[in-house]
Amino acid sequence: MTTRSRIYQLLDNEELQAIIKDALGSRALISRVEPLGGGMYNTTYYVETLHPISKLVLRVAPIRQELLFDFEKKMMGVEPRIYQLMMDHQIPSPRVINHNASFTIISREYIITEFIEGSVTLNHPAIPEAAKASLWFEVGGLTSRLHAITGDRFGWLTRDGDINGSKSWADALLGYVAEITRRTSNHGVFDDHEMKRFDELFASHRSLFEINAKPALVHNDLWGPNILVKEISGQWTVAAIIDADRAMFADPESEFLLWNLESNAVKGYGKEMDTSPEGNLRRHFYKLKHNFFDAYVHKVQYDNEAEYLNNKKWALDRLRLIQEYQG
Repeated sequence: MTTRSRIYQLLDNEELQAIIKDALGSRALISRVEPLGGGMYNTTYYVETLHPISKLVLRVAPIRQELLFDFEKKMMGVEPRIYQLMMDHQIPSPRVINHNASFTIISREYIITEFIEGSVTLNHPAIPEAAKASLWFEVGGLTSRLHAITGDRFGWLTRDGDINGSKSWADALLGYVAEITRRTSNHGVFDDHEMKRFDELFASHRSLFEINAKPALVHNDLWGPNILVKEISGQWTVAAIIDADRAMFADPESEFLLWNLESNAVKGYGKEMDTSPEGNLRRHFYKLKHNFFDAYVHKVQYDNEAEYLNNKKWALDRLRLIQEYQG
């Protein structure tokens, strides 16, 4: 296991200065810069500058793009548009200062957002236990507001505001599943028998995903580290939903926050999940997709053997559970 993933690479000082001068002007100087821990996908920095005085967050896209899923190669470019959609619907989001995909400043895409003073992530130990229930309830309400943003197709938003996808959720989902199959097979994440079971289960349950629902904007990575909160006049509140680059128009019940991981978030969401046998089975399939994707990410992108084996076990346990669920 490595401490850094295969797709993570720090910048040198010259690259950092070039980015800041391009974004803020030729007089801009970096007075402080430090890598932010916790992520192994993007390379992220906290940056303070002079001329002008500012506090920023710089995120730089991964190296080794061949290891990324197709949507991952494009998702940083749509992030500013997603944040604008969120802000238009009163969902707190970071303000984008600069996004650059020209590859002329450095050889990687990057995005700069404002640093939100006084904020911490929702999994931070500084948050008192008494405040967590109301914070998660607030997150649930914001998630409901996010899902009220709808599109005309299921799939991923493009840089020009279109949606790369299908009118059918089954088509969009199974297309994504096919890419998971191809990439995990190419890199030996699961053996041929395990992949065959994965493929056959999704293919034989296509009708389960022919849902009568509008494509809803789903964050797809909504958990404590991607929720910034802060204390204002003695009250804790959500300051921003961040890292929304994985968002897609999907079945809202595919949002893993709603899988009873945080009961107060589910309460704040204010809508009941589909508790029919079909609804429960559908969510098992969403969890299965998630497990297979994460197994690939930890083995191939992050080079983290321990987490790969954990996710592989969960994936195979989920395969057995679905087969047992069907009797």
